[in-house]
Amino acid sequence: PVDASKLSSQYIDDFFKPDENSLLALDSNGNPIGNKEKMNDINASSLTWKSATDIFYGQQKIFVDQIEHLDIKQGSLGDCYFLSAVAALTEFPYLITQIFRSNFSISYGYFEIVLFIDGEWQIVILDDYLPVYKSNGSLCFSKANGNELWVVLLEKAWAKVNSGYRNIIAGYENQALNALTGFPSERYNTSTNSMNVDELWKLITKFDRLNSVMCATTTVDNSISDLGLVACHAYSLIGAI
Repeated sequence: PVDASKLSSQYIDDFFKPDENSLLALDSNGNPIGNKEKMNDINASSLTWKSATDIFYGQQKIFVDQIEHLDIKQGSLGDCYFLSAVAALTEFPYLITQIFRSNFSISYGYFEIVLFIDGEWQIVILDDYLPVYKSNGSLCFSKANGNELWVVLLEKAWAKVNSGYRNIIAGYENQALNALTGFPSERYNTSTNSMNVDELWKLITKFDRLNSVMCATTTVDNSISDLGLVACHAYSLIGAI
């Protein structure tokens, strides 16, 4: 970490540079880190990086007004599991604010976020360069309403600890919740656990009474669209009544 108050120029993170390697999770030799099958899920040639200062004309803030689930908008990246976990945490805003350390610089784009990684809290240092479309300069991955940065910074921190944005495509909500809170988590697979609807509802209402943070994922069955849901998509559970 550096002393943010002593910065005099735009900060650039040497360990997660605004380049193709950070987008596609490539090492210094251009070799994929992780699952090669995800390589085509990001069209790096159509993207570039832009400072939040330029995107928001110097009016960016970490938080604006209340922290709520409506702040979060998914972009073109398939990380709904992560964003649903973040959205679920907005039910308890202090769980979001405590992730952001006080040592930051809006002007020079330096931020510190703490995540629970490999069994311990670790400081994740970020600059404010974000992936945007070359065609119009708009954010291509997650975004918040207006000029808030907290959503895109959390997504970028998750990408950094996973070696690149490509590596955060698809995953499990409980993994994200554990990294964001340090809390233990449980995952129930209703298809393999032979859990009927009544048993599932009893479980959900039990954990809702305990103020647990909960998420859910739909199956590949497209018939659930009749219920107003999207197949293979992650959702936040904010109440059970």
